[in-house]
Amino acid sequence: MGNKSIYSRSQLDQHTHALRRIEQAFVIRELMKTLQEGEQLLGFTRGRIAGGLSGRISMGYGALAAPRVHVALTEKRLEIQFLNNRTGRPGGAKPQDFSLADIQCMEVEEIETFGAEAAARLIIRFRDGRVCRIRLRGALHCESAAALAEVFQSLTLPAHEEAAQTTRTCIHCAQRLERVVRFCPYCGTRQEAQHTEDLLQHSETALHPDSRQAADAAEPGMDTPIFGQEDFSL
Repeated sequence: MGNKSIYSRSQLDQHTHALRRIEQAFVIRELMKTLQEGEQLLGFTRGRIAGGLSGRISMGYGALAAPRVHVALTEKRLEIQFLNNRTGRPGGAKPQDFSLADIQCMEVEEIETFGAEAAARLIIRFRDGRVCRIRLRGALHCESAAALAEVFQSLTLPAHEEAAQTTRTCIHCAQRLERVVRFCPYCGTRQEAQHTEDLLQHSETALHPDSRQAADAAEPGMDTPIFGQEDFSL
């Protein structure tokens, strides 16, 4: 006779869930130790860097020997904390920090487990072309990764909206204009005066806000525009 578990499937699931809860508490405790002054832990998860050797190298040499990681999100940066393979605790390799401005997007992709414990991938795409895929195991870690990705999106949404608002296209051929032009480089159509003036004004304001403020303040009868009201800065 083969060995048969004395526990029901429901009992095993409850036991696994309890273990994942303990893991999460450990993750939070260890990541809280790495926070810089004034930072808050806004998101976290635990997983293993996927993609074999090439996937690990993209995250630095520390990932070669320690593919298991904690991931932390603060209002300023993303931290990847490498774990000792033997103890499962942080140590050895120095954590990798990434500015939020260096990250293009994050998403969580579910993995079909056919009834086994839930699994997913946290996919981090960087603006320099690198992609980091972190395999997650357990419903709690998958849920925390999804929450992390959602918080990241909310933090970077103002910057994405600003970029979308400043994107301009040709009034004739609808090609995207990478810079301020009076004539479209694709079809040669002259841009409308008001359209070009808006582009020039936006460009001047973005590049020289202080000088622009001084100029507007010097004009009689004009209210001084308010500069220095900080949008969320990446």
